Amino acid sequence: MPIPITEKHSPNHCSFSKVSGLVASRATKNSDGGSALASLMAPLLIQCQVQFPMAFTTTMLSWSSLEYGKKMGPELQNSRVAIRWATDYLLKCVRATPGKLYVGVGDPNGDRKCWERPEDMDTPRTVYSVSASNPGSDVAGETAAALASSSMVFRKVDPKYSRLHFNTEALTDELVWGAAWLHRATKNPYYTNLIKSLGGEGDQPDIFSWDNKYAGAYVLLSRQAILNKDNNFETYKQAAENFMCKILPNSPSSSTKYTKGT
Repeated sequence: MPIPITEKHSPNHCSFSKVSGLVASRATKNSDGGSALASLMAPLLIQCQVQFPMAFTTTMLSWSSLEYGKKMGPELQNSRVAIRWATDYLLKCVRATPGKLYVGVGDPNGDRKCWERPEDMDTPRTVYSVSASNPGSDVAGETAAALASSSMVFRKVDPKYSRLHFNTEALTDELVWGAAWLHRATKNPYYTNLIKSLGGEGDQPDIFSWDNKYAGAYVLLSRQAILNKDNNFETYKQAAENFMCKILPNSPSSSTKYTKGT
């Protein structure tokens, strides 16, 4: 659906960023319900807002902050600012229209034909969404993972904001990944049962990326088995060990090819 361009930009909270090209991006007014979606950031040259990889990046940054925050020094606060910039946008996508999750803005084909700065953007801002009648379990699951993991980042420093992340309702790897993060964040037995019903521990990945989350879910759930002695996740612990053996170059069962180092 075409979106009229406004003159407002979303604020760039990451003014500390040392990376050039991260600019405040255009806010759009959505003709579907009149909700305003201000983007997280526009990548260089193309102006699409693609939520699937964006949410994965948010999850990974949150995970890093949770595991290594005590060693990050002053960069921990910078990390929180970057995460919040992302989750502010994700929360807008979740809450803009009841029963609908907005997952993308912009036309990738049209945008690639018109390379320009976000400040000069004048291409149609087509909005894409998923719902119960128009499902998109992969992006919904990743969004759930991003919000669950980031809620723990803010639990002590901003409890009110942290609680906002659970006011939301996700192909199978994203479902397991999202449920694993919701389990860690809430300790709710519902997610234990959901994870067991989804299975997934039989998959044999040799990569962890935004397009295949199984390995990350295995490692996350193995943490429950090792640190909390939770036998519910013992099979995921074994799956995590198998994954590590497949990617370590000196492992007898390594199946991952590496380029020659310099």
